[in-house]
Amino acid sequence: TLPFVGLDASTTNAGSSHLFGYIFGSNTYEGSSQTRQTYNGSNFTYYYLPSKLISVTILGGNIFYGAFWNCSKLRNISIRSDVKSIGEKAFYNCNKLTSIDISDVESIGISAFSGCSSLVNMRLPFVGYSTNNASNEGSLGGVFGYIFGSDSYTNSTAVSQLYSQSPQNAYRTFYIPADLETIFIAGGKIGLGAFYNCSFLKSIEFTSQTKSICDYAFYNCSSLISLVFDGNLTRIGRNCFESCSSLTEIVFDGIFSEVSFDSFKNCTALKDIVIPDSVQRIRSNAFYCCSSFKTVVIPDSVNQIDEYAFYRCSSLEKLNLPDSVTSIGQYAFNGCRSLIQIEFSTNLTCIDVGTFGNCYSLNSINLDGNIERLEAGSFSNCSSLKEVTIGKNVNYISPTAFLECPLQNVVIDAENNAFIDDSNTIFTKDMTSLVHFYDSSCIKYVVPDTVTSIGAYSFYYKDELKNIILPNNLQTIGDYAFFLCDKLENIILPNSLVSIGNNSLNHCYNLSKIFYCGSVIEWNQIDGTNDINLNNVYFYSESIPSDAGNYWHYVNGEATLW
Repeated sequence: TLPFVGLDASTTNAGSSHLFGYIFGSNTYEGSSQTRQTYNGSNFTYYYLPSKLISVTILGGNIFYGAFWNCSKLRNISIRSDVKSIGEKAFYNCNKLTSIDISDVESIGISAFSGCSSLVNMRLPFVGYSTNNASNEGSLGGVFGYIFGSDSYTNSTAVSQLYSQSPQNAYRTFYIPADLETIFIAGGKIGLGAFYNCSFLKSIEFTSQTKSICDYAFYNCSSLISLVFDGNLTRIGRNCFESCSSLTEIVFDGIFSEVSFDSFKNCTALKDIVIPDSVQRIRSNAFYCCSSFKTVVIPDSVNQIDEYAFYRCSSLEKLNLPDSVTSIGQYAFNGCRSLIQIEFSTNLTCIDVGTFGNCYSLNSINLDGNIERLEAGSFSNCSSLKEVTIGKNVNYISPTAFLECPLQNVVIDAENNAFIDDSNTIFTKDMTSLVHFYDSSCIKYVVPDTVTSIGAYSFYYKDELKNIILPNNLQTIGDYAFFLCDKLENIILPNSLVSIGNNSLNHCYNLSKIFYCGSVIEWNQIDGTNDINLNNVYFYSESIPSDAGNYWHYVNGEATLW
């Protein structure tokens, strides 16, 4: 046990006299080992240290440049609370050192632990150079690799760390002990890219002194199993835990107002997380592809969930959206293929584009409350969705809202002024527009005479449908209306049509004849006929036509070729 390293506890580096070997001298003796120690950058000297000395305690003073350089016999160095400064390369090549506790020092020099190849755990006062890492934002002094330096050594791992994003991303490769697994951080700010790419670390623990986690702080710490923040966090930065693919648990108290962009993206092993009740907004991609989630508790402080926030959380089974939630972004829960139950916020007004698409296990939904709009693909490809209740306030249903959903029962509130359900078909309330036909087993369907518009995708992929009868006053057929109706054999189009949407009759593989109740001139006046093969179109003629071409007429009520 020593009061300081070297000559005295001076605050000024006196060179070789502040090396550990100074107290043993330059003369050889029995049981000694010659040790070359470097000081002040390039100067060096030889001291003879006891060969069996393996443990040292330092009570105070400053530990200057190269103080323990090449002390490769030491297995334990205890640094007490009165030691305030550790210099550059202070423990260079202390390759038997397995652990170190320097949790009370105020500054650490670059490469202080370079060559400490046997380190397994460390207790540090902060990450990087000093406790005030705010001043090190965007500099090398704010990242974990700083204290190990950029020189390679045996049993080290090359780690490329992000340390700046201004004016563009900047990286530096550091060499960190390959067996290092456990870190304790006593305080300070966890700065930009602090543990970026530290894929070997398994556990990191923090105290209540840690208030802020900056962007990319733990990016790709792919071996990290658990994280404990014993305190009140005020910020979690974007991408801070992205690709921590072994992280199963994270515990934190906090008063931060949002879970930032990509914060837990691709944390594929994360099974549970408690979102603090201070959070008001969950940003884009925050829990993107957290594929082990089964439940998530969203506190009633949250009012906004952004796009892709829980995208492909493929194990998520139940979702309760508290009434505080007023907005959910596009694709927020898309690909949650195990989701079987959703409780919607009564203050939610819109199911946005693709929000619950590809939720394969979802079998029923209740769109009551204040929901007004179902945007494109909002529930598309929910391949088990059979029952839907549409509340009185829904006034817009996108043509693709229920695309490729095997709907069997749709209940529309009687007080709904926009839509009505009749014969397995959703119509506008006045029955002039056919919105969605969902009888997948239907072979023949008669469109009501009141209908003037057949909506886009309305009969999409109804592969049992062989015959459809359209009303005489039909004016528009939307995009992809009969796309992939591959058993449809013929169709009679009225001459009241003014537009036919893109691909509306494409991939109807058995449809060899399209009967049009008008002339070639009238056909050419219809918008959208360019993608229909004219060789398959037959034009109506009451009498035997005088010119060559495709013509038809009625015989006993059946379309018949001339």
